[in-house]
Amino acid sequence: MKPLSFRVRLAIWNALVLLAMFSLAGGGVWLAIRNSIHESVDEDLGERLVLLKGEVERALADAGEAGLPDRLARETATGQGARFRLSNGERWIYQSAGAERWPGLPTLPPALDANGLTQTLFVNDRPVRVLTARETFDGTPWLVEIGVPMGEFYSAFRHIAWALGLASPAVLIIAALGGYWMSVWALRPVGQVTQTARAIGAENLTERLPLLGTGDEIDRLSETLNDMFGRLDVAFRRVTQFTADASHELRTPTAIIRTTAEIARRRPRHHDEYEEALDRILVESERMTTLIDDLLLLARSDADRHEFVF
Repeated sequence: MKPLSFRVRLAIWNALVLLAMFSLAGGGVWLAIRNSIHESVDEDLGERLVLLKGEVERALADAGEAGLPDRLARETATGQGARFRLSNGERWIYQSAGAERWPGLPTLPPALDANGLTQTLFVNDRPVRVLTARETFDGTPWLVEIGVPMGEFYSAFRHIAWALGLASPAVLIIAALGGYWMSVWALRPVGQVTQTARAIGAENLTERLPLLGTGDEIDRLSETLNDMFGRLDVAFRRVTQFTADASHELRTPTAIIRTTAEIARRRPRHHDEYEEALDRILVESERMTTLIDDLLLLARSDADRHEFVF
């Protein structure tokens, strides 16, 4: 399987990061909207509770506990859509239409917070936000539950969630494509550096990579490669010069040995002349051996990276 290119991997990582950000942002937006809805409804329930308390106090003062249900049935100051019920601790004194289907909170602790307790109940799979509080009327503790249906709020909330859920993949795809395009654009100088570096060889080590003058990572990479090419150029020149010098040094004794041998073979010579020719050949051979040994020593020192002191 062919490995993915760097720009593709960069685009994938960008998409994954965006997906994580969208998930966190979507979760944050979901919690923020839900909390905002609950806070708004809870504030409305608090205002309705204040109105209900005043109405109950007036009803108790006028008709007493026995006349409270009829009075509350005729007058409801809690506003449209609200449901409520009252308990004297022993039984439910009054329940507005629909409130009788609430599960209620009969196990509330006696020392309930004066601000009451608000929670969401599901009645027939429909959400109802209920505020439960203990109030004192004529010196007697009462349990008050007042709530409003949350179906419309939750329906709007679901629409928002669906809109976010449907829009997020489209935004993610667009962002991923944009990330891929940006990676292609950002890595284009790297491609140019690669192409230029590939074209530099032994015959044109003097060429250098162009610098954009931006001082970014690409420029620093080009500077590093230019420094490396400079060192290679110097080393290659030294090797070339050394090869030329060695060839020149070896050419002289080789030419002398060959010339001496050719002259000695042209005609018969005296024994002393042969000895003189052989002695000269021996001297030049020893000179060549010394040069070859020096070359081997230098080659071995470069291979082993040892430092020799002469």
